[in-house]
Amino acid sequence: MQDQFKSDYVILKDELKNVRLSHSSGAADTSSRASANYSPGTHTSAPGRTADASIRHELQKQLVNAITKSDWPKLSGQVEYNHMDFVHWIDTARRDSHVPDEVIVLKLLTILEGVALIWYKTMCMTFHTNKWTFWRGAICQKFGTTNWKRKKQYTFDQDKFVPGETPVAEWVTRQYKRLQAFEPNGSAELVNFCLLGLMSGEVEYKAKKAMPSLDLDISTLINVLEDIVDKTRPGRTKYRQAITTPAPKSDGDNDSGKKPLSEVKCFVCKKYRHTFRNCKKTIGVMSEEIVDMPT
Repeated sequence: MQDQFKSDYVILKDELKNVRLSHSSGAADTSSRASANYSPGTHTSAPGRTADASIRHELQKQLVNAITKSDWPKLSGQVEYNHMDFVHWIDTARRDSHVPDEVIVLKLLTILEGVALIWYKTMCMTFHTNKWTFWRGAICQKFGTTNWKRKKQYTFDQDKFVPGETPVAEWVTRQYKRLQAFEPNGSAELVNFCLLGLMSGEVEYKAKKAMPSLDLDISTLINVLEDIVDKTRPGRTKYRQAITTPAPKSDGDNDSGKKPLSEVKCFVCKKYRHTFRNCKKTIGVMSEEIVDMPT
């Protein structure tokens, strides 16, 4: 068996050697042909460079087609919009696929909606340019107003973190985007400080204790919060209702069901404001019976 493996290895080694030799001879032939065709005063591109340029051109074409057919983000300029996500997505697509500005600007007619589309059409009547940098700046200036930042800050402050109510990553990412709207240059420490301030005291204490430092990106905070929620379930303890001892009843409470004295009637003398036990007639009769008793 070992002899067979050795023989197979030798055969494979020889084949690889032949491939290398054939590749080297092909490259040498290509080089010699290129040298033979070269003459002073003339410039001819090497076949390898031509092939590489063709490949790059085809790749570029496929990238542009792919990015053009993909789902682009929408911007309406209404409700809780975020134009920064909009422009950042286009910036990334432009950088990675080298999509031309003409394609991006033409795409604005389909990805802008509502108020944003009306504004864009009005701007196009005045500014005739296909430069994305121009329209990027115009969009940021139009929709990044002070009022928009104030609304983002208010929404940020109202959206508290409740363990188990919203997935941790979703809440942190959503709040991070809102924070970037009115504090775009905030440090990682400031971001974590603001996010921790939207939690209950128990969760905030556990998160600060688990994080080695506040000067870390939000991925660390997400991991810490997910670990806290999964293991300890803070904020979900159901407290027992406190058992309250009823207050002792006073004498007035015991007499609350009795009739007032003005309505009490003696069935002996038929008069009000006393009972038969306190009636003078009854007392007189009992006294006479005691006197008449034989000794």
